[in-house]
Amino acid sequence: MKKIYVILIAIVFSINLSGEELINEDFSTWLPEGWSVIEGPGNSYYSHWFHRDNEFATVYVTGDNQDEWLISPEIELPATGNLEVAMDMMGSFYRMVTMDWGDVFVYISTDGGSTWDTIWKEDDEAMVIASGVNWPYGNNEWIFPSISLNDYAGLTVKIAIRYVSPTGESDWWNVDNFIVRRLLENDVALQEFVFPEYGLVNDAFSFEGTFKNYGANEVTSFEAVYSVNGVDSDPYLVENINVAYNATYEFTHDIPYTFSLAIIYDLSLRISKVNGHDDPAPENNILNRDISIASETVERKPFFEVFTSSTCSPCQGANEQIDGVLANNTGNYSLVKYQVYWPPPGDPYYIVDDSIRSEYYNVGGVPDFYSNGVYGSGYSFSQLAFNAAADEVAYMDMFLYYFFDGNNITVNLDFTPTINILDAAVYIAVVEKTTYNNVGTNGETEFHNVLMKMLPGPDGNLLSLEVDENVSITESAGLGDTFIEEYDDLQVVAWVQDNETKYVLQSESSDLIVGIHESPDTGHSIYPNPADDLLHMESLNSGIIKVYDVSGRIRMEIYFTEGLNTFNISDLPAGLYFITSITDEQTV
Repeated sequence: MKKIYVILIAIVFSINLSGEELINEDFSTWLPEGWSVIEGPGNSYYSHWFHRDNEFATVYVTGDNQDEWLISPEIELPATGNLEVAMDMMGSFYRMVTMDWGDVFVYISTDGGSTWDTIWKEDDEAMVIASGVNWPYGNNEWIFPSISLNDYAGLTVKIAIRYVSPTGESDWWNVDNFIVRRLLENDVALQEFVFPEYGLVNDAFSFEGTFKNYGANEVTSFEAVYSVNGVDSDPYLVENINVAYNATYEFTHDIPYTFSLAIIYDLSLRISKVNGHDDPAPENNILNRDISIASETVERKPFFEVFTSSTCSPCQGANEQIDGVLANNTGNYSLVKYQVYWPPPGDPYYIVDDSIRSEYYNVGGVPDFYSNGVYGSGYSFSQLAFNAAADEVAYMDMFLYYFFDGNNITVNLDFTPTINILDAAVYIAVVEKTTYNNVGTNGETEFHNVLMKMLPGPDGNLLSLEVDENVSITESAGLGDTFIEEYDDLQVVAWVQDNETKYVLQSESSDLIVGIHESPDTGHSIYPNPADDLLHMESLNSGIIKVYDVSGRIRMEIYFTEGLNTFNISDLPAGLYFITSITDEQTV
């Protein structure tokens, strides 16, 4: 079966629009001067438009009946020229359009706000496409609608963004970089730079991009150039095209690039010419990113995360679908379910770790499903989706084992990455495979792989990964303060995640309980543990020991005799190893 080792991601950036700007609001302060809000009946602070992270305006789904308005100051539009309002938005197509749990409108008023015309709506396909946004757009991804205001030239207007959630089950919605402007000629903006996040040495990759025409005239030709670690490619000339105002154009540079080293490369893609001329606003013609190239890839154990609650009615159907698929793939995946505290009163097995992980993904509602760290749909999860997740390659083999001492657990994890990642984390979760005592209001009576505790905590162990540099982690914790129902029903799940992209590089799970100090009576005593250059073994008999690394390769094979034996292991790299002893009486 063909293995998938590249995760293609469109790097999408907020567009720094040019032209004659009439208003440019980045919501760095709140409430911006001249702006106003009309608040609906919700009682929560988050029910209304508010300032999020000192960066943008947002309104959050709270379970209230919400009708929230964010209104601009008056704007005098010139009588001539191509006029538009553009803004950055983020929300969920699935919740707002597919499920129709809420609506977002953009209105314009020419009478000071007494009456309003609809100029954009999040579920109006024609309006969305006319604004230059793909249909369907993504979930929890920024989109960049540009809405023509030519019909209102010469008038004084107000523009409003209205968020409506009559059922209280929709999703949050973000707004940033609100700009009204008159357009220039030969002005495009590079909107997407599509390239894999990760790759493999000696494989060739193509540079793909999408630009949008913000100019007053059509684009009939352009040139594109890419750069790798500061070295430019030859220009790629495209002619005989016709890209109208507000339309987009996808392209692929005609010269692929082959990466020869397992390092992190700095990349850029830019539009260098438009209609044979320099773009009057070149600052929005370039996008930068990087790619980490692996020395090799390995088989993956796919990792799934589910945010759910026994008080969430839609969660029952999603969990049934997910669990049904996973039941046919026993032992071939890793799974953690986070029981959250909403909708009220929330799941009885909620813990703070659940909230930290939901904040990590900016979860806006439940059920929410992630496959290898990538947002997906639990409702439509299938064997095909499972196979696709399993076919993505991984970047390390992981060995995981743990043991108990009463209610205390010690977990050991060992791996050697084949890729460089600057901002990574190792996460370890203790889950219970089946619970029954957290029944809520949604009809579910049993729950699977419920998170009980994260070691050392929900933020994991932060680290930078280097190719061929072994990582060994040991974590211990007490489990007496958890909701565990049966200690013999536990599983430990570990995964390594790129915190910049949220992509999971590999996972492992184990429900084998191994006590290193509770091994059967073998007639041997091996010490010290851990060992440095010398390993000592006292034995009641003679035989052979074989030393294995975590990938199962035999690293040493040594004869031993009855009594005290001393072995020189200084040639072994630091790491985790396993010893099998073979005698005439037994193999251990």
